[in-house]
Amino acid sequence: MGEVADQTGSDVMRREIEALLAEIDTELAGLVRGERDFEARAERVKRRLTGPAFLIGPASHPDPSVPLVSVVLPTRDRAASIGDAIRSVQAQSFASWELIIVDDGSRDRTSEVVAAFLPDRRIRYVVQEASGHAAARNRAVSLSHGALIAYIDSDNLWYPHFLDAAVTALAALAEIDCVYGALVTEAHPQAPRTILFEAFDWRRLLRANYIDLNTVVHRRSLIESYGGFDEGLSRLVDWDLLLRVTREKPAFRVPVLAAHYRVVDDQRVSVTCPFESNYDAIQRKWSVSAGDRASEAGAESPDLGLAAE
Repeated sequence: MGEVADQTGSDVMRREIEALLAEIDTELAGLVRGERDFEARAERVKRRLTGPAFLIGPASHPDPSVPLVSVVLPTRDRAASIGDAIRSVQAQSFASWELIIVDDGSRDRTSEVVAAFLPDRRIRYVVQEASGHAAARNRAVSLSHGALIAYIDSDNLWYPHFLDAAVTALAALAEIDCVYGALVTEAHPQAPRTILFEAFDWRRLLRANYIDLNTVVHRRSLIESYGGFDEGLSRLVDWDLLLRVTREKPAFRVPVLAAHYRVVDDQRVSVTCPFESNYDAIQRKWSVSAGDRASEAGAESPDLGLAAE
């Protein structure tokens, strides 16, 4: 009876999520008449996704003293913004998390800013010589204990119900290993409506990364099976990781406002690291896979053009 009840709960959850996704997709696809209409629609979508209805009900999450979600936060020279990122993790309605901050050779006051948050025992701070953000993320993952992994950058913010929605979906849908939510963005050219929240399609992902890492939560088993971030790349490492961990099983879109992608300085990887050499490396890595996929579908190999991060 327990298995039947669990399956019934999963089916109900999936139907609720799919219904909300359909409503949001319809809203985002609609025409807008002027700037006022544009802003009104964006606000309607944000309101619907801030506290989605499928979260309403008694809490069923584990003891917050045992971290279920490990949050990975790499940083370098972000004293001015990292405090906001940390506070957005602390403000999560889901409390069973640990935050591992890996400082990749900061030369500013980052350590002083982070020190003010260390009384929160869920937060750990590790300093290493500058080795790149891929190495910093890999180190954070190696130090983590959670069954689920999430990511936040030191210049971005999470919305308060993101982890709650991601964990709820992963708990109810056992066949899903990776989920992502909606991104409010100030920079992505793929999201002229300011909200990036497209349906999952691996062939679409092969052409361009439209899933921001700050909106992703996945089971630890994916890293164990497919490996972590490629430290041979200085840029686009999130795209490369997502292609790997979703190739055999698709990611699942969860209707929740996940993250706010901010432009706070000129320290972003997309500004400081070269695009072409990293893009070419990923293109070479995935070109055979792309050809195989196209052959299976009886179609030509997809264009691997990548939109800006």
